[in-house]
Amino acid sequence: MAGLPVNNTVVYILDPSMELCEPNVQGEIYISGYNLCKGYVGIQEHPSFVPNPYSHTLAFQRLYRTGDFGRIMETPGGFRYLSYEGRVDSQIKVRGQRVDLAEIELTMQGIDLISRVKVLVYHAGQDDQAIVAFVVPTGENSFDRISALAESRLRDYERPLIKIIDDIPLLVNGKVDRQRLLQMYEQDLYESKWEF
Repeated sequence: MAGLPVNNTVVYILDPSMELCEPNVQGEIYISGYNLCKGYVGIQEHPSFVPNPYSHTLAFQRLYRTGDFGRIMETPGGFRYLSYEGRVDSQIKVRGQRVDLAEIELTMQGIDLISRVKVLVYHAGQDDQAIVAFVVPTGENSFDRISALAESRLRDYERPLIKIIDDIPLLVNGKVDRQRLLQMYEQDLYESKWEF
């Protein structure tokens, strides 16, 4: 997706050291401006709101860290626009390769044998890190076929462990209950350690 900031808003693309990224270089999206709220309701300080080192204007003194990746694209004619490239928390490193969980999920959704799927990472960055696809199949006994299709469509370092489930658990607000899914995977790990 691409676009421009709304009026009275400035968008910054910053690297992990809070330095401005050059055009066409990916970084994290930060927002500042008159439209920015003071914080989250009931929370005095939150790490998503940080001082803006690039502005001396009162209205632009704070930055909001969106948790999204993007880059400022520049056309040959000099026109610049913002390109949105996904969530920071959906990208992980596997054997030195950047892997986007959202892309894996999209690929898995393209498999006809899958009704619903959610792809998550277990213990990101740790020794036991695992990409897990929680899959609701369209029919019974389709695990082997789903595994084969996923293997043919994804690079080896992107391939998730597949857990077949009856339904994707949701929170009261309708969002996927990620913690519940990861607990299900962890329970499987725990139980497998005790098998003889």
